[in-house]
Amino acid sequence: MKNFLITIVAVAAMFAAQAQGNHVFSGGEAVNFGALDLATPAIPLSTWSTVRAATPGYFGTAIGATYSSASDAFNVNGYVKKYGNEAFTFPVGSGTDLRTLSISAPGTVTDAYAVAWILGNPTTTPDVTNSDALHNTAAVAGSIKRVMPVGQWDWQAINGAGAGLTVTTSMPDLTTFAPKGHLRLVGWDNATGKWIDLSGVANATDAIENSTIAGNMVAGIDAISIGSIALGFPDLTPSSKMANASFTASAGTTRDLVVEVNEILGNITDATSKVIQIRVSKSSSFNYTYNPATTSVNVPLPTVVQNPLWDLVSNTSTAMTFQLKAGNEIAGLAKSSFSISLQVNTAAAPSALNINIGVISLSGAEVVDTNNQVVRVISIQ
Repeated sequence: MKNFLITIVAVAAMFAAQAQGNHVFSGGEAVNFGALDLATPAIPLSTWSTVRAATPGYFGTAIGATYSSASDAFNVNGYVKKYGNEAFTFPVGSGTDLRTLSISAPGTVTDAYAVAWILGNPTTTPDVTNSDALHNTAAVAGSIKRVMPVGQWDWQAINGAGAGLTVTTSMPDLTTFAPKGHLRLVGWDNATGKWIDLSGVANATDAIENSTIAGNMVAGIDAISIGSIALGFPDLTPSSKMANASFTASAGTTRDLVVEVNEILGNITDATSKVIQIRVSKSSSFNYTYNPATTSVNVPLPTVVQNPLWDLVSNTSTAMTFQLKAGNEIAGLAKSSFSISLQVNTAAAPSALNINIGVISLSGAEVVDTNNQVVRVISIQ
């Protein structure tokens, strides 16, 4: 009995040296074996935290253990470690802002991974568990053009490489960083010193705070963040082409009008955030025909158009509205175009008319709409 009591006292003393209340010191670990409610800390009104250092403290999580009530008010400001082969959500944050990271179930019961949310620009905010390394948000590879300056998740593969795990994060507000279709989960590849794409395709639920984005983990990743496949938001502006702007009423002249939608900043559109639409005004002096199969017209030289990619979604007495079909985008510094056939009515009076062509505001996730209008002047003889 005496030896048993000494063992209990020794264990208690060791725990006290590693953690106090809701705080875990460097090199220490407070392991959760059951159900822990973060809204009821051991010390009332205190926060959950660990030392952030080369050797951090951890809130460990055994197989079968859970955390509940994670929120902006109740989260772990530091490192959470997960043991075993279960899917898990790390309830990490800054202490006042919850930024969860979830993993799918590892394949091996001996796997162990740890995560912390690091608030601050990765370019200037060190990764303390990786020799205080800085992760430049402009050091990117492949399709990634830049990385958010808000923060990153420290990722520690303590036992197991983590390759193939599905990682899902809770995003900060990125509405001014990129539209949702541009966003990708990225990982800092320590071997190359660059951020690489973990998502492969667009899957962010939105760009507003607490939206989610997912990717597939690869070996050798030291940190996780969110990047964009473009340097900024797109900017669309319209233009038009016509072989001759003069119509003769008595002859019932027919001419083709080519409408072009141009991206001028070098950033691909995001029609998943806002569909791309363009409006073309109409006059009672003309009959208008749209052929969705047309791929070339003469204005006056043969010109390729993309009518099969555009739907006529509204056709009134005053305007036609066209929409780029789902699954299509306009690449940076590229354009998409379609053609309309105009035939003047034989009873039309001589006049000069304006065809107003306008990109609908916010189309393709653009934010500048001061250049969305163009006027084509035509005349009736």
